Amino acid sequence: MSASLSQIQHLLLEDTDVLQNRPDILEAFDMALTACLVLSTWLDEYMQTITKGVLDINKGSWKMKFQTLWSEHEVEELSHQLQVQQGAISVVVGLLQMRLTSEIQRKLRKHETLLRNIAPDTQHLRRAHVIESSESVLCTDEANASVFSKLFEAKNTKDRTAPRLFEAVILKSRVYSNAMNKVLRQ
Repeated sequence: MSASLSQIQHLLLEDTDVLQNRPDILEAFDMALTACLVLSTWLDEYMQTITKGVLDINKGSWKMKFQTLWSEHEVEELSHQLQVQQGAISVVVGLLQMRLTSEIQRKLRKHETLLRNIAPDTQHLRRAHVIESSESVLCTDEANASVFSKLFEAKNTKDRTAPRLFEAVILKSRVYSNAMNKVLRQ
């Protein structure tokens, strides 16, 4: 996931007008990245709950507390959602690399079911887990600054961490990246 998000960042920095020039992929881009943001927020909150719960007790009973906080169902749902998101992000990377409108339309049709299910799945996650995050990565209100504004800030920054800024904006935490890496290693 991290590599795909970095690739999206690279493609957007390479051609800052890519989404304006191809509005047919804008909706898929927004849905996939917004879903990624919601999923990373949920994962971060889940990991904080477990960490806080385990750290708040003595050493002898941390395993019991961990088993109480660990929800196999939630972890399975997280794993499933991570796999779906990886697929959606890969589709977006492919769309951003295409130049011909006919190719873009063909790829959108091919992955229509996946892309169509992202929005309802994201809304379900928001309701089921009370996730507070931006309704869209493209939003422009000050409280939920646009991913693009942060992305362009990164482009103009000489800081060595700037390439990771896009990933941090989308993922909100390193917890998501670490968990995804563990899932991929299994």
